[in-house]
Amino acid sequence: MKKLNILLAFTIVTAVYAYSISCKNMQQFVDQRCNTKFSKYIEVLERVKEKEKEVQSKEKSLCKTPPPYKYDVITTATEGFYQEWQTKILWDRLEELRQDPCTPIASITRILSTSNGQPLPVDDGIHPTFYTKILDHNTTGGFIVINRPWATKEWLEQTDTSAPYILLLEPDHLLVRAPPCTATEKTAVGAEFMYMTGDPVRKAIAEHMPGWNLEDSMKIPATGPSPLLIHRDEFKKMANDWFQLSVELQHNPKIQPMLGWVLEMWGFGMACVRAGVHVEVDPILKIEPPGQTELHEDTSIIHYTYGMWYAADGNPLNVWSENDKKKAIWRFDKRDHYTTWPTLMTMPMVQKLPAHRKYIELLNHGLMRLNPPSDWELKALANGNKNSKVLRTIVEKARDPKTKDLMVAMSNKNVHSMLRKWANNVLRSEIQNWAVACLDAETYDLISNEYGEKHAIAWFGPKATHGHAVSGAKYAIIAAILQTDTNVLMSDIDVIVLKDPFPTLVKDSDVEGMSDGFDHGTAYGYDDVFDDPKMGWSRYAHSFRVFNMNVGWIYTRASEKTIQLMYRVASRMLKPGVWDQAEFNNELWTPSGPSGLHYGYETWVEEPDRVSLSCTVRIMPFNKVCNSKVWMHHPEFHNDAIVVHFNYHNNKEERMDILLKERFGDVKGDEKKTRLQIIKQRLEQRINKSNI
Repeated sequence: MKKLNILLAFTIVTAVYAYSISCKNMQQFVDQRCNTKFSKYIEVLERVKEKEKEVQSKEKSLCKTPPPYKYDVITTATEGFYQEWQTKILWDRLEELRQDPCTPIASITRILSTSNGQPLPVDDGIHPTFYTKILDHNTTGGFIVINRPWATKEWLEQTDTSAPYILLLEPDHLLVRAPPCTATEKTAVGAEFMYMTGDPVRKAIAEHMPGWNLEDSMKIPATGPSPLLIHRDEFKKMANDWFQLSVELQHNPKIQPMLGWVLEMWGFGMACVRAGVHVEVDPILKIEPPGQTELHEDTSIIHYTYGMWYAADGNPLNVWSENDKKKAIWRFDKRDHYTTWPTLMTMPMVQKLPAHRKYIELLNHGLMRLNPPSDWELKALANGNKNSKVLRTIVEKARDPKTKDLMVAMSNKNVHSMLRKWANNVLRSEIQNWAVACLDAETYDLISNEYGEKHAIAWFGPKATHGHAVSGAKYAIIAAILQTDTNVLMSDIDVIVLKDPFPTLVKDSDVEGMSDGFDHGTAYGYDDVFDDPKMGWSRYAHSFRVFNMNVGWIYTRASEKTIQLMYRVASRMLKPGVWDQAEFNNELWTPSGPSGLHYGYETWVEEPDRVSLSCTVRIMPFNKVCNSKVWMHHPEFHNDAIVVHFNYHNNKEERMDILLKERFGDVKGDEKKTRLQIIKQRLEQRINKSNI
């Protein structure tokens, strides 16, 4: 019986094993068949998708509503880098717009006036180009713009166009879109120019130009030759008159002084009247910031003939007022770039003005396509925009989540050795809420790679690399960070942090900072008496004197008042030959007062009427937050010192090394210390203190 049971059990096990094997084989068979079918299905699906893409591509390449008429685009320029970079931005945009299957653009041509009428010795890459010779001084009378009607006339006489219509542009035009061809065979379309509406000019033309009367001159349209949509035959009718009349106006002493830089525009309008060419004025074809701030949905062109200047309150300034320009904290003017490319521009102020925003967006778009930016440039561009969400995200990761405090330094690649000393000692002091505004890609890479990306803020700084220029850039970054509702402790990198400074801050004032003073009187203020003996009993005049706050170590609480303070100082730094510490203290301490001459840093300066921001101020303890004069002359303060700023001495790094060697004995010149090394050192210090 026992043997029978064993045999039966063995039989059952064998059967189960065989069944499982058969099931496994069956499953493998099913899986194989399914996988084969699935693979075939995938192949078919991929072929279907490819076919759909081909169909979609063909549909995109076909224009369902082609434009009724196309036009050839021409632009005139004279040789030289100034108009070359403008033309390249325009050309790139035109090529981009030509990719649209519904584009009205048939062709594009640059008409370039050169000294010999021949191609440039070094090809600038703008094609196709029609060359003409620059007119002599006797013809132009020194007004080089007369080359425009001359060059256009030459092109019309010597070439044939591929389309019946022509669009004439200028190099400093930014295309929002390709303008639709709204001209007809007998009616041209031009943009509105408010400065072409003057009746006194028309009266002067009637009075001083032979063959003109008031009735004819009043017919001159309030427009100009660019942008202009016109039928080729109509253009030919008036092109020679445009050139001849421009020359006559330039050499007419009664009229020329009235016209200035718009002289050939009046020549164009007069030519239209003489040749019987009718021009309709389109008020929304083109806009000219900063005077125009709105962007109509049908506007096609932005003309950046004027510069844009912005005040700290976010409003554009009057570009014709020198007094207004003194208030500027941001600017762009094409005339600043006669020999250099513009750099990518942040938009700290233009968020609320659509036309101004589009102006900068299109310029940046062209600059980025022609000179692809680095990763650092893209990050700096994003961080520099007003109320930047990108910057806010970076700052919120770096700051203390409870107090919203952030220590910030600023550096470029020229001072990396000193920057490492600063960063290593910030970490040694167990400070985690810090960041560096990196003024170039090399500095951004150093901070990101050696200390962590959350501590690196890409920021566009000044082109100059000398100390005052770099220091002056700090106020824009402080203002930007303050706008993220973050309190900023701004530090120069010639500062050695010995202890965590945040617990010692009082935080009862708008600005709390280090003094350049070296005792109680110079640091916190004293009664200064001026003696004028000839005044008799009133010979003594009392005043209050206090040494400057040192901007190498200042804590600023986030508020509208302090944001305006930093923007005002940033505005002051646009002036040549200024020192940022003098300008900061001038703005901080000087009361409200009338405009006039004020004694600034080393010179008298003309200043506008001012209203003080009345920021409250606290001076940090000079014996704990030490400038280098205090540190070198008062060794009794060394044990309690929190911060040492080597501001009074030129050999900064050498003195920093001496302090570090005496205090810590392990940090040398440009030694790199990674975060892991700092943590290891910190742990060893704690172990030694605990006698473990």
